[in-house]
Amino acid sequence: PPGGPAEFRHNRSQSAALHPLLRKHVKPKKQHEIRRLGKGHLSRVLAFGLGLPVSAVEADGRLVQAAERFDRELLRALRKAHARGDEVRTRRRRRHRHPATAPPWASCGARLSPGARPGARPRSRPPTCPRGPPGTPG
Repeated sequence: PPGGPAEFRHNRSQSAALHPLLRKHVKPKKQHEIRRLGKGHLSRVLAFGLGLPVSAVEADGRLVQAAERFDRELLRALRKAHARGDEVRTRRRRRHRHPATAPPWASCGARLSPGARPGARPRSRPPTCPRGPPGTPG
């Protein structure tokens, strides 16, 4: 549509900027957010599209299970495409995501601090993390 994002001009319901396998289970608004705002299924795009190692933390175990299922479906689709001889460019180097469940108030400073990774420079300030469940004093 005129005035809409260029990535949707050919097909209003699918972003031309994302590979079809990466668009599966992602609504058009979220497809746009992945490309423009960095939300939605961003970790999958970063891992498979750019080959970056990604760790994802989610407090809701159901969402982790759904993400793992989507990952398995994507891997199956990639294997099928490869078996057919289709060229699908992904830059995945290793298992791309390490989903974990954690309550939002769980200690996250040490896990998020670059100083916790070998060879990383320490931050001048630790990352900001929630102190406790909503409605409780920190």
